[in-house]
Amino acid sequence: MRTLPFLLVTVVSGAIAGTILGLINLGVVEPFIDKAIELEIQNDIQAGQTVNMNEITDYRTWQKGGEIVGGLVYGISLSSLFGIVFAYSRKSLPGNNAKLKAIFLATIMCLVLFIVPGLKYPSNPPAVGDPNTIYYRQSLFVAFLVISGLGALGVGVLVKKLNQTA
Repeated sequence: MRTLPFLLVTVVSGAIAGTILGLINLGVVEPFIDKAIELEIQNDIQAGQTVNMNEITDYRTWQKGGEIVGGLVYGISLSSLFGIVFAYSRKSLPGNNAKLKAIFLATIMCLVLFIVPGLKYPSNPPAVGDPNTIYYRQSLFVAFLVISGLGALGVGVLVKKLNQTA
């Protein structure tokens, strides 16, 4: 397959997958968030504070729409990254079947982007509620993401060199 049609198919499939992700989050996650907001509103009312329901309703409408758009952008971003990396590295990936090469690359990308950083820095760390540490925690996560990516790249270069000498 030529590179441009391949990248186009990759981006379109990422857009579809991202939209599905946003819709699933809307159906599965949002009911829990709505219940949590209802509890907060009840606590505010019991504490004697005034609650502007129109403001909350308008804000939640934007959030829910943004969740679908965010999923779309996320899907396009990941699929674009995959498509570009695959287009440049398909000749150096192991195997002779394009589907197996794509699965291999997707597995490596999943490990580098999600599993390894998630093992070191979980999505809900103990200091998650402390606004004073957000920059520090985000910097550590991004640094570990870079280390993970460079480690995978280093292993790939090492394997290629070893195969050339053998």
